[in-house]
Amino acid sequence: MYDTYYESAKSIVENFANECIDCGLCAKTDCGNYGTGASLGVVATSMLNEEQEFIHFPFTCALCNKCTVKCPKNLVASNLSRALRTMRLYNDEALISQFRHFRCDMRYNHFSLMQSFMAGDVQKWQAYTDKSDETFDELAKSTAFFPGCSIASFNPELTDTVFSWLVEVGVASKCVKYCCGAAFLISGFVKEFEKYKMKLCEFLKKQGIKRLILGCPHCKYEFENYFGDAIKDFELIPITKILIENNKLPHDVKSITVHDACYDRFQKIYADDVRKLFSLCSIHPMQDELENTICCGGGGMVSAYAPDYCTYRRQKRFNQIDAVCSNFQNSSSPLDACVSTCFSCVNSLHRQKGSVPVTHYLEEIFGIYTDWEEIDVIVNAMYMDSKVNELLSCDNPMFD
Repeated sequence: MYDTYYESAKSIVENFANECIDCGLCAKTDCGNYGTGASLGVVATSMLNEEQEFIHFPFTCALCNKCTVKCPKNLVASNLSRALRTMRLYNDEALISQFRHFRCDMRYNHFSLMQSFMAGDVQKWQAYTDKSDETFDELAKSTAFFPGCSIASFNPELTDTVFSWLVEVGVASKCVKYCCGAAFLISGFVKEFEKYKMKLCEFLKKQGIKRLILGCPHCKYEFENYFGDAIKDFELIPITKILIENNKLPHDVKSITVHDACYDRFQKIYADDVRKLFSLCSIHPMQDELENTICCGGGGMVSAYAPDYCTYRRQKRFNQIDAVCSNFQNSSSPLDACVSTCFSCVNSLHRQKGSVPVTHYLEEIFGIYTDWEEIDVIVNAMYMDSKVNELLSCDNPMFD
C-alpha cells in the first residue's frame, strides 16, 4: 500500500547519504539530537542499513535546519528527517497511532476539536467564513485569510479580530481555518497528505479563492515547498505585508527582542517584516536570530515522541531571552516582551516562565493576548472527555 511512498523516501535518504562529504559541521549543532557527533550522512547510512543506533533520530529532530545552514553541499536536514520519518512510520503501527491526533486530513483532530471544544460543542467547527457582498471588489472577493492551525485553535478571538480588520480595510472577504497539512505531513503521512492537498486546493477553487493571506510562516513554507502544481494558481501573501501597507502597528510595547521561526530561516520574510512593524520600538538582538535562529522546543511535533528534547531546546532559547533581559534591565529601554513570528513557537515557549512574556506579533498589534493558563485547562479537559477520544479514533476524512 505504501510501497511507492516508502521507496521515494528511501531514495531521498540514499541521495543524502551519497552527497554528504562527512565534514562534520552539522554534528556540531547543540540541539540535543547528536549523541555521538556523527554527521547526517552517517545517520542516513545507518538507517538505510536498518541499524538501531540512530533509530530515534528522525522523530527527535526539530526539522529546524539549523545544523545545515552552512552545509558545503547545500543539504537540508529536514529533507532527510522527513524521509526517514516516512520510512519508519509506514513500518510501525504504533507510530501511526501516536501521531493520529495531528491528522488534519481527518475531520476530528487536535486542532479542529480544540476550536469546537472551546465553542462548547466537540462536533461544531466552522472552518470557512464568507463575508463578501457587493461592496467588495473582485480582488477582495477572491482573497481569504488563512491564519494557520495554532492561531485559530488557541486564540479564536484574535483570529476573528484579525479577519474582521482585513474585511474592514477591504483586503479580504473570506477566512479559511483548515490546516495547510504540515501537522501530519511532517509526521510522515505522505500518502495521506498527497490526497489532502488536492482536496484542499479543490475546495479553495470552488469558493473562488485565488489569494491567501497567511498568518503563519510554516504555512507559507509548506505551500511553497510541498504543494507543487496544486497551489500554482494561488497567490500567497504574508499578512505582515498587509499590516505594513496599512500602517497597522503595535502601540503599547516599547522594547522587544524577536524569536524568529525556523521555517522562515532562509527567506526571512516574516522576520524582516516584523522588525519593520516594530521599528518604532527598541529591538534588542538575541544571540541566535534570523537565519541562525534556534528551535523554540516545539519544532517537528517532537513533543508527541520525546518531550524531554523539547524541554532541552526550550531552555536553550530561554537562556538567550533571559540574557537579553539581563543586558538591558538597567537601560533606558528594558525589555517588555519577546515577540515571536510564529504562534506555534509561542505555544511552546509559554510552557516555561522566563524574564519577560513571549507573545505573537499579532497579539501585540491587535492587543488580544492568549490566556495560556486557561488554554492549558481547556486542553487537559478536552483529552479527559470520552467523546473527544472517541472522535479521535474515527476515520472521517476532512473532505468527503
